[in-house]
Amino acid sequence: MNVKVKVIGTPSIEINGEALRLPLKKAEAIVYYLAIEGRASREKLASIFWGTKDENSAYNNFRNALYLLKQYFPKDSIIADRRYVSAAGFSCDLDIIDRISDVDTPLPQCLSDELLKGFDIPECADFGNWLLIAKSQFKTRVTEKLKTRITACYDSQDEDNLESSLEMLIAADPFDEDSTLELMDIYFKRRGAAKASTLFREYKRRLSEQHPENRTAK
Repeated sequence: MNVKVKVIGTPSIEINGEALRLPLKKAEAIVYYLAIEGRASREKLASIFWGTKDENSAYNNFRNALYLLKQYFPKDSIIADRRYVSAAGFSCDLDIIDRISDVDTPLPQCLSDELLKGFDIPECADFGNWLLIAKSQFKTRVTEKLKTRITACYDSQDEDNLESSLEMLIAADPFDEDSTLELMDIYFKRRGAAKASTLFREYKRRLSEQHPENRTAK
């Protein structure tokens, strides 16, 4: 059976091409957590999702969620031993990130999206804290891979790929000044002054919106 887990942008789970709707949101969150982290201890998962309960209740709730996942997922997709739980045989959209530094790999548009967009469990503060860190790490990972790709584009003088890679980097990190200036230069050479000026105005507007206190008083 083919299991696809999407964690970039709005998350989803598919089994054999059909969307899976789990009846317990925390069980769904465990799947996304494992897809991103690879594996986690039973203790860690119980603490993240049921940390406000006493230890026995937390473990009981975790075991129920794990049992639910094993009912819905193909055998050996969720592997659990006495200490750890891990995901196996998943196809996850995160896998593309390690390949985007290769200039021959097409750039997916999802790179500018955030991790687990719109997904939250308000009563699980620890999950929320983990997610904030995971989103930051994802953005850093994407930008680093794109910068490696951009360097390769300069080396090979691949201007088309360079332009699209810089555009994607700015979409992922709109406040990257150096990359914005590089793209302005490319636009000026390849698209004309108007295109470069538009990019500059957009960058200036974003800065103004982020730091309204720096606007010149009229």
